Amino acid sequence: MDANPSDFPNVPAIGICGFSNSGKTTLLEKLIPRLMASGLKVAVLKHDVHGLVLDKPGKDSDRLYQTGADIVLEGPEQSLVRLHGNADASLMQVLSMVCQHYDIVLIEGRKWTPHLKKIWLRRDENDTAPEDAAGVQLDLGRDEDRVEPALACIQDRIQEVSLQTPVYGGILVGGSSSRMGRPKHNIQHGGKTWFERAVAALERRVDKIVVLGSADLPLGHESHLRLPDVPEMKGPRAGMLSAMRWAPTVSWLFVACDMPLITGEAVEWLLATRRPGVWASLPKLTDDGRPEPLLAVYDYRAHALLSKVHAPHQLSQYPKVDTPIIPAAHAEAWRNLNRPEDLDGLG
Repeated sequence: MDANPSDFPNVPAIGICGFSNSGKTTLLEKLIPRLMASGLKVAVLKHDVHGLVLDKPGKDSDRLYQTGADIVLEGPEQSLVRLHGNADASLMQVLSMVCQHYDIVLIEGRKWTPHLKKIWLRRDENDTAPEDAAGVQLDLGRDEDRVEPALACIQDRIQEVSLQTPVYGGILVGGSSSRMGRPKHNIQHGGKTWFERAVAALERRVDKIVVLGSADLPLGHESHLRLPDVPEMKGPRAGMLSAMRWAPTVSWLFVACDMPLITGEAVEWLLATRRPGVWASLPKLTDDGRPEPLLAVYDYRAHALLSKVHAPHQLSQYPKVDTPIIPAAHAEAWRNLNRPEDLDGLG
């Protein structure tokens, strides 16, 4: 389960390492409540070289596991997933599954794993980290305060990964445009089509622009990367889920083609609302207004949440989703134009 050098830069994980009896579990017990109190969702990945015993031989669940099936055990207050080992799976493959649901993964053990950033715990003053335990960011003795330095190191790692996560811009085109009577993304305003205005607002502010939907694009824009909607699904969620499945480890800024007043400044404000622990930023025009699901930012961890709801704005019911108030200077950028009369006075 060795990792490749390029595996870890954007993965929110850090190792808590040391030899036996160095206090790894004790430190984790103190760190986890502090991290969770700050709104972070935490997982621990524990490596046990002695093997795992998770069930009693002869019990129904163990008998079924022995047939070769993976087992999901559910009780009133907890669930347990017991998977068969995969000798070919890399640590990165395991982390790629786990990190889709957590803000930080604390890895207990795996001191020899290269390229994984680590906190090293000493058993005594002579117990320094070995040279081949690469990636040590912090070396803590037995008798010194471990919690505050370790907490700061982990928070720095979370912030570092958050800043390194790419942001892709997804422009939703298509739909029936029945109320407007013509394809909205090809309507002209200020010498540009609405689609071109969206592209101009996103350019140089996101890492990649992707067109979501099958509508014909304005001349000169046919070369844009395009993704089809999720089959048998209607509305913007069909394009959004298609994008998040295609690139499952990036953040997405989704914008509709019927928002011609979008500006680069509004996009910059929206991107500035991203922060660790927030899985989506759905802004609101007023305190009591409905969250705006388009011209909104979705962290890759929002994928599972978006799959559960019928409409994107319903994500606001989850505590990991933020709903910042749009400044008055940028409010027009969230204006949807859906009918011919909406064009009056547009210019």
